[in-house]
Amino acid sequence: MKLRVFWTRQALKDLGTLERTAQLHVRQAIYRLAETGYGDVAKVQAAGRPIFRLRVRAWRVFFAYEIGGTERHLVVLRILHRRDAYR
Repeated sequence: MKLRVFWTRQALKDLGTLERTAQLHVRQAIYRLAETGYGDVAKVQAAGRPIFRLRVRAWRVFFAYEIGGTERHLVVLRILHRRDAYR
C-alpha cells in the first residue's frame, strides 16, 4: 500500500514548531502509515473531502488521501497538539 507523501505549507510550518524528538516521531509515523497502512487513524470529517487523523503521542496529524492518475497520495494538512486539535 505504498503511498506518496505530500506536505502542505502549513503542515511543514507546524512540523517546524515541534521539538526535534516530536518531529522524528511524527515523521516516522507518517511514513510508516504511507508504507504499511499501520497507524492509529480515524475519520474526522465526512462532508466534502474526507479528512483523517493520525495519533502520534500527544500530536494529531490531519491528512487526506488523493488520487493522482494511477497513484494514491497522502497529503499532510496539519499537525496539532491534542489540546488544540479539536477546537
